[in-house]
Amino acid sequence: MASPPTAQRESTTTTPQEAVMNRTQLLAHCSAAAAAATIIAGLAATPATARPDPGEPIADRFSSYNTCPLNRVGTQLVRCDYLTGGGVLAPIWIPEL
Repeated sequence: MASPPTAQRESTTTTPQEAVMNRTQLLAHCSAAAAAATIIAGLAATPATARPDPGEPIADRFSSYNTCPLNRVGTQLVRCDYLTGGGVLAPIWIPEL
C-alpha cells in the first residue's frame, strides 16, 4: 500500500532554518576545498634558484703578471708601465727600474 501524499510532502519540505544551514555547510565545504587546493599548490611550487650563466671564457686582454715583473720607480710600485701601489711607498727590497 502506498503512503499517503502528505507523508511524501513533509519529507521533502525544508524549513528556512534548514536552508540556511545547508548553505552554511556548502560554504564551509567549498572553503575547505579551496584552502586544501591552495595548500597543495603552495607545497608543489619550488623556489627559483639563480645561478650565473657560465658562457664562454673571457679572453685575457691584459698582459699577465708573469710577463711583467713588479718594479719600483722612485717610491712608486710599477708593473707593465702601470702604477700599481695606489700611492703607497714601495718597499726598498723591490728592484728599481
